[in-house]
Amino acid sequence: MGLTGKQEAFARAVVELDPATGKSRSLSDAYRIAYTVAGSKPATIWDEASRVRAHPEVSQRIEELQGAEERLRERNQGSRARGVLSRLNSICDDPDAPAAARVAALRLIGQDAGLWSNKVEVELSAATSESASRSELAAGLREILKNTPSDAPRILSAEVVSDSEDSEKV
Repeated sequence: MGLTGKQEAFARAVVELDPATGKSRSLSDAYRIAYTVAGSKPATIWDEASRVRAHPEVSQRIEELQGAEERLRERNQGSRARGVLSRLNSICDDPDAPAAARVAALRLIGQDAGLWSNKVEVELSAATSESASRSELAAGLREILKNTPSDAPRILSAEVVSDSEDSEKV
């Protein structure tokens, strides 16, 4: 059947960010944009906005618009990242750039490429974690911390967390 002009305007208002705040609009605010609400009570506006949002074609259109917005955001983010990396490469290749700037640029390029990380994650298999007691897990974590290379970033604390029990600081 297709959406009416007001339903389309509502769907767009739901998805687009409010230019004044840069944040998402409430359904009521989107309804106020798309429909005539003069003299309506806030509760009535909320009820009507919820009813329009629940309409299958409006819901589908909102999902389509959100998908398009997400793809645009990802494309812009990728473009921005390529621009930053291009600039960092320029700094690295510039013989007149200060040595500290060139080293910092190389460090950032290396981090982006995943050459090193400041974060160490230890994953225990489900079988190990199910059969091991919390104290055994904590002892294993202490052993890992003890054997960390001296040139590695210093680990100040770690925590063993379980869904069914309280956490234990190591």
